[in-house]
This record gives sequence, C-alpha cells and structure tokens, in this order.
Amino acid sequence: MKESTYLTVCGLTPARLLSFYRNEHLSITLLENFEFIEPVKGIPDYARLVLVNLTKISAEEVISFEAYLDANEHFRLKNITNTEKRHTFVVCRFVTKQLIAEFSRLDPFTLNFQYTERGKPYLAAPGVEFNISHSGDFALIGVSHHKIGVDIEKMKPNRNFQGLAETVLSKDEKAWVFEQDTERRFYQLWTLKESRLKCDGDGLAGHYPAAMFDPEMGWRYNDYEIYFHAFEQYIYTICINAKD
Repeated sequence: MKESTYLTVCGLTPARLLSFYRNEHLSITLLENFEFIEPVKGIPDYARLVLVNLTKISAEEVISFEAYLDANEHFRLKNITNTEKRHTFVVCRFVTKQLIAEFSRLDPFTLNFQYTERGKPYLAAPGVEFNISHSGDFALIGVSHHKIGVDIEKMKPNRNFQGLAETVLSKDEKAWVFEQDTERRFYQLWTLKESRLKCDGDGLAGHYPAAMFDPEMGWRYNDYEIYFHAFEQYIYTICINAKD
C-alpha cells in the first residue's frame, strides 16, 4: 500500500496490528496480528483506529467471526442476502467488538449494541464511542473516549461532481473544489462532512455544515480534531470531538 504525499497529516504505515492484551479475567484471547488489519498512525491516545482489508479474509474466517454476533445481529444477518454485504457486516462487527474490548477492557462476547432513532449503533457503557465506515475493499473502524466519526470513500472518476457539489458544498467550498484537482478535493470535503455528521450522530440524515478554511491546516471545523488520509484510490477522514 503506497501512502499518498498529497495529504500530509497522519499517513498510513503498512504494518500488522500489534498484539491485543490478554486479560487474565477473560477466558478468551483477543485479536493478535491479523494480516487484514492495519493500525492508523498519528492518532491521539484517547482514540484507536484500524483499516480493514476486506479482500484478505477467507470465507471460513468470516463464518468463525459470526460467534461474536448477538441475537439482534444474527437476525439482521439473516436479512442480508448479498454475500459481499454479509461478509462486510460480520467482519466489521467482529473487528469493532475486538477493538472496543482492547481499548476499554471489556469482553467482546458481552458487547451488545443499541441503536439511535437514526439507526446508529452505540454502547450503553459510558465513555466508549465508536464509528464504522466502509467503501470498496476497505473498512475503517474507530474507537474513542470522545465522540468520533469516520468516513472512507473509494474515489470514482467521472462522477457528476457538479450535481453533488450543489447538494453538499457551500459557495466557498465549490470554488475551491473546481479550482483544480476536482476529484480529490471533492472527496476530501465529502469525507470531512460525513465524518463530522457521524461524529455528531446525525449521519446521512443530518445537514451538511460548511467547513472553515485555515491557510495552514486546510479545511476543518472548530472544536473538532480532523485527520485526513489518502492511499491508492481511497481517501478518508477522522473527526473527533475532544471537547465533548
């Protein structure tokens, strides 16, 4: 995986996810050195994020991960008929629960997600926030002590950026996007806005707020920590409200 030099904040370094802790109070061993997971570098200690390559996981592994699903998740899985979507659902839930377990020292087998009115999963346990995003062959999963939103997008050429820009971008944002390098700039702002909405718990149902441009830091939001990453055909943004 070659890191892009276009975005200079917090680049990825290809590596395995290092060993998860072994808790003497638990009867299980958590994730250790899975080849399909890479940690995201340059993130504050109060958050942890991983990038998951969905193409590196066998069907047998996916089946074994189903043991971590709760009753509600098994019910949802039965209603997913597309094999690829089933695969993504199971893997994302498995990795999310393992990441939460490592971050907060909870037993992944006991983690049952609840849902907001807008369908966003959350934990009843205080002090643990998480978010999931996937696009193409990759998923991005983040856990934090603060509200967190993540969004990853596979950049698609020849999209109707003008039409999309009219829907989600402000006047100043549109001017910046269509000045040059339109595709990459559009996705940078798109993932920024999506991650901000998800951080606030609004998701796609929310209003796309205008970002602010800082000559040194680029596009961002006040009071939110923003981390941009790009690799291959993908771009993603992490948004953390560290003041919540």
